[in-house]
Amino acid sequence: MHVLDLAPVDGSNPEENYAVIEQELAQYDERLATLPRIVVLSKSDLVSPEQAEEAREHWVQRFAAGLPD
Repeated sequence: MHVLDLAPVDGSNPEENYAVIEQELAQYDERLATLPRIVVLSKSDLVSPEQAEEAREHWVQRFAAGLPD
């Protein structure tokens, strides 16, 4: 399970944060890269409802399209 902040306190990019974690998991054990993922978008209360919905739709489309991590 990945918990991605929609409004990271450190100002980082949720896309980049996801990519870093995926890379670290694969480096630790390649089998981890093949397991199913659950992505939780957190701190949606810190962005507008429109931004939260856009983020949700982005991630749904990303995984539906099978885009690379």
